Amino acid sequence: MAQSKITVGYWGIRGKGILVKHALALMDYEFEEVSYNDPNVWFGKDKPEFNAPFPNLPYIKDGEFKLSETDAIITYLVAKKMRLDLIGGLNPQEQARVA
Repeated sequence: MAQSKITVGYWGIRGKGILVKHALALMDYEFEEVSYNDPNVWFGKDKPEFNAPFPNLPYIKDGEFKLSETDAIITYLVAKKMRLDLIGGLNPQEQARVA
């Protein structure tokens, strides 16, 4: 089964959205971008229709799953690829040293 592309939404600037894009690229995810240059598009249309807890930018859509907030997104992406080495260790002892 082919993996679907992840959609990343963020303002038309680098900001925190670039962290998500770098994480996606580092872990070889295929993704497409939605860039918001007009706040009315995000606040007036897409945010009210986001239909997930805490809609905010940046966000990702992975199939039907939607998530916002940079740290939560990166944690999700790392866990999905089983790359715990990227967030502090492969076992509880290594993770505790980083925390």
